[in-house]
Amino acid sequence: MGFIEEANSRTSVVSDTIFFIVIVAAIVGGVVYYHVAKDNALEGFSQADELFAAGKYEEALAKYVELQDAGWKSDSLDSILYERQAKIEGWKELTAEVMQSADSLLRAGDTAAAVARLGELPNRAFLDDMQRALVASLLLEPAADSASAAPADQ
Repeated sequence: MGFIEEANSRTSVVSDTIFFIVIVAAIVGGVVYYHVAKDNALEGFSQADELFAAGKYEEALAKYVELQDAGWKSDSLDSILYERQAKIEGWKELTAEVMQSADSLLRAGDTAAAVARLGELPNRAFLDDMQRALVASLLLEPAADSASAAPADQ
């Protein structure tokens, strides 16, 4: 019986060693994944912030939406992500509303009211070239100045 007990003992030591190695590998893998996910998320947040600060709101919005599924987020970065996303979407909606309203006023022949309404634009980042030219001409601005004014409340 000593031979059987000795064989079971060796098998037990080998299986215990393999189990230990698997546990250590899982822990190391988890730590590495955490650090890679954190670095990728921080880089993504940095890129989104740079796009936002540069007035590239559509690109920043796409980056913020992508970051919602990031593998790592801190509470403060998460709140900034959702606040900026809401701000950009609000600007887009307000721009569309102002342009639609101004268009209706122009069609009705009320240029003064249309000009007043266009003064409510939060920024011009969401206008196409034709809309920018129209806004510049109605607000009597040189075309070069109307390309992309930064929003008042960043």
